[in-house]
Amino acid sequence: MNAFVRLRQQFLLSRSHSRLAQARTVLITSVPDALARERALRTFASFVPGGVDRVWLFRDTKSLNELFERRQEACAKLEKGIMVLLRDAISAWKKNVKLHKKEIQRRKEDEEGSNHVLIELEVPPITKEFLDELVPPANRPHHRIGFLGMVGQKVDTIEWCKVGASEALIIFTAQWLMDLTARDCRTQCQAQTRS
Repeated sequence: MNAFVRLRQQFLLSRSHSRLAQARTVLITSVPDALARERALRTFASFVPGGVDRVWLFRDTKSLNELFERRQEACAKLEKGIMVLLRDAISAWKKNVKLHKKEIQRRKEDEEGSNHVLIELEVPPITKEFLDELVPPANRPHHRIGFLGMVGQKVDTIEWCKVGASEALIIFTAQWLMDLTARDCRTQCQAQTRS
């Protein structure tokens, strides 16, 4: 057993091991609110030989994780809705091109002897109005926002997801800032009451 302890001690003190981050990192759990800031932790750990290089504070982000997941779900639903809309728009455009070609062919047959120039169908600039012309609002992707997506109000997927994703991001940021501010205020208030 002593041989193992000696060998382990030599390894832990070796130059190759001391360069690793795991040899120089300490995890401190259950930090009181008075030490929940970087400066306070540096002061607390000032007794460590060689000092402290960096301090990372881990905060409880459970509520933020839930908001982030909601935003990710809204973004995934938005991407799916846009893909369905574009697929429908492309198929509608292909139908328009096919009808136009049939119309040109019919005109050629009707006017075999005349030398009229027939106009090819050109792709207009892609705008919201053009997409609405190809895929009317009633045919756009929709979903229900109620229980399991089966009951509740039926909404336009793309518009709802745009609002939902941006709203989740705003709530996410506001809650994160409020959490940091509240923690700092509690720490300062406790420090002032102890003085």
